[in-house]
Amino acid sequence: MREEKLSNELTIIYDEKKHAKEVELIKKTYSSIIKDINTLWGLKQDTKIKIYISESIIKFYFVALSICKKIILCLIFPYWYISIRKRLIYSRSLIIKEKNVANILIKPIKVYDEITYAIGELILKKHKNIEKTFKMRLYSVIVTTSLSSLNLSIWLNQGVTLYTIDRYIGEKIVKEETINMLNDTKYKKIYGINSIDVDDQTLAYNHVKGYWTINYLEENYPGFLKEILKSSKVNLEREIMSKIGLNTNSEEEFWIKLDNKLCDYFKDKINN
Repeated sequence: MREEKLSNELTIIYDEKKHAKEVELIKKTYSSIIKDINTLWGLKQDTKIKIYISESIIKFYFVALSICKKIILCLIFPYWYISIRKRLIYSRSLIIKEKNVANILIKPIKVYDEITYAIGELILKKHKNIEKTFKMRLYSVIVTTSLSSLNLSIWLNQGVTLYTIDRYIGEKIVKEETINMLNDTKYKKIYGINSIDVDDQTLAYNHVKGYWTINYLEENYPGFLKEILKSSKVNLEREIMSKIGLNTNSEEEFWIKLDNKLCDYFKDKINN
């Protein structure tokens, strides 16, 4: 594996014989991704990034984790692997942050046709251009990394990420019918930032709730989110609640009311 430092903050680790196309796409796209994120959200990439291009997520874990975490993983490996095996197989990328370095795995283009990306199948429109899909995946992990210092909930993190990819490719990537998922009360909010052991349907619901929320905010209050994201001390959910007039002392009530508001707003626009 070759380790190539492209800038002070970006390093790529890859197999020269197998991954030339992926490396070329990263080199051509990375700077524009950083620029887009800064223009759209006012965020700057202040974390060092190492991008690993590999088919093996297991090898990536043992390269990217700290020594202490590697030891722990060895001790619990059988149980851990069995519990998340499906998610690992169907993942096209993964992020492990250690101190001030974001270690990012992106699987090579050649395996994309073999991967049935469960969350993507549920919520995303299909794209036949695999290189474009790879760049969308690259956008996704870089945006997520840029947001990591804000410690956003999964639904908001993924909402910002999906909206940013929309802007990058110039079209909506999420299926319009996903707005109907917000009518299904069996799915709940995912707390924390770890989604590796969450079922696909619940994860998909949190993705689309965030996506439609960000679209609503950008259509009705352009610039609001950019201003709020500049402050790491702000409670973003509370700010959103106040901005769209859904103030309540109950987080659960806000969650339900937001679903209803988004459904009412976007169903009319979609049907028309």
